[in-house]
Amino acid sequence: MREVTCQAAEGSTLDNLNSRRNGPDPTRTFLITGVLRMSSLRFIAVSYTLFLASIGLSFAEIFAVNGLFAFIEACFQTPTGVFADRYGRAKAVKIGTFVLACGSLAYYFANDLVSALLIEGMVGLGLAFVNGADEAWLKARLKERQGKSDLTAIFGRYETISGIVSIVFGVIGGYVAKDNRRLAWLPASGIAFISLFFVMLWMKDPPNGHAKEKVWRATGQAFRQILACARQMTKEPPLLWAAAAGCGSSLLLPAFFFWVIFFKARVGDAWLPLLWIPFFGSKALGAVIVARSVTLGRLSSKARMLCLVACYALGVPCLFVMGGSSGWLWPAVAFTVLEIAFGIFTPLFNGFVQNQITDDKRRATFKSMNSMCIGLGNTLVTVVMVFKTHGQKADDTLITLAWRQMGWAMLAVSILLFLIRPRHVVELPAQSS
Repeated sequence: MREVTCQAAEGSTLDNLNSRRNGPDPTRTFLITGVLRMSSLRFIAVSYTLFLASIGLSFAEIFAVNGLFAFIEACFQTPTGVFADRYGRAKAVKIGTFVLACGSLAYYFANDLVSALLIEGMVGLGLAFVNGADEAWLKARLKERQGKSDLTAIFGRYETISGIVSIVFGVIGGYVAKDNRRLAWLPASGIAFISLFFVMLWMKDPPNGHAKEKVWRATGQAFRQILACARQMTKEPPLLWAAAAGCGSSLLLPAFFFWVIFFKARVGDAWLPLLWIPFFGSKALGAVIVARSVTLGRLSSKARMLCLVACYALGVPCLFVMGGSSGWLWPAVAFTVLEIAFGIFTPLFNGFVQNQITDDKRRATFKSMNSMCIGLGNTLVTVVMVFKTHGQKADDTLITLAWRQMGWAMLAVSILLFLIRPRHVVELPAQSS
């Protein structure tokens, strides 16, 4: 998820001295810690659904576990965003990364539905602390060093690097868990703790930037800040539109659980991890397109909105192909194209949201409220899937029907987002080549 290169800070001796005084380069810190954190999650991407099934969970229970994760993440998004704005964004990222690392390690010992629910709640809380706080920290640090900055290209670089690293880790993790589904959690948690080490080492808040307050006073001020942000969002159509666009992406959530079951029946355990290469590699390709286009100053904010809608529209035929094919080749091609579309969507969306937030003091709160909307969308989708899959076997009939229904829903969302897109948005100066 991140930003534009900081070439402007490299020109003079004074800039270099300021960089050393203010700590490590914020873009490098953001990329390394974020890529490691994401890679720990991608290490178990191929085996995650199969692991939950191996400890006795039905498909409905798997969706219930992830529904709790989405709900916890959504509920804590805004409070943790306020915490980050008031007490330190780096501090919030440190707490979140620690909780995520502990959750990954705890999963190695999970053996039933109750333990999976508790751990997913922990992971949801950890991500709630990280989401928004890392981006707001980066935006603030870059603004200190070089004035206004568009984060979209850095988000594109992040998605690109993360995609390449995640391809390798995803394949390795798939083969590590081939004979023992539980085993992949150990290296995954190790990667997360390495990310925590670099977060603790490099990510610092500005000195005296966050004053200590009494708990009761801070709590009251936090609630007032949430209400103020909510009122401001209702007055800013671009932020409301972004919340709707983020919620719409929740429609794809079932596809990322179904794909393992669907393709495992067609290619077997030996080849399943290798499908991760084109699937996630295509997402990295989409991120490269965004990073290059924005760096060259080719996309205005209005153009980015249309691209976001186009990503949804491109997903429609992909879902119909996946839901109407009996073999593995055409569904694999369609899923690859779908990943390209949302490889473009993710950094473009994150950059668009950051560019539309004009209140720097509440940046993490605004981003967390946007993430909360996405989390609520994920929760709603998982609740629907719990009822749809309850008592049913996860076979081709169920999976292909769900993909076709997702295609129709995606078509409706694409049309709606196009029709309600705001006409006035914040435009940043074109980036220099």
